[in-house]
Amino acid sequence: MGSYAFTATLMFAAGKPLEVEFSPEEVMVPHPDFLQLGTRKLFCGRRPVSAKRIDLASLEFVAQRYARDKQRFYQYDGYATLSEISAQQYHQALTKASAGDTGSESLAF
Repeated sequence: MGSYAFTATLMFAAGKPLEVEFSPEEVMVPHPDFLQLGTRKLFCGRRPVSAKRIDLASLEFVAQRYARDKQRFYQYDGYATLSEISAQQYHQALTKASAGDTGSESLAF
């Protein structure tokens, strides 16, 4: 689970306790750097990420630095920020990233 570990009552990020209420059923790690608690909280490392504009129910990482939800595209800066980018920027970045791959990745919503 990336840099996260949890028991039924304790959550750890990078080996340190993360003080947050959770139920084990809602814990997801959509990316090695991100912890998602259902549709209510998103963390990058130990830092909470503002998810006001992110639809956590449909958020998915499709590459190391790129994610999408049902309405928007995002670029991860490698530190703690998901910045919204245009569909064109998203498609161009993933096309460059997958150049040379024999498999194809669906980029449509």
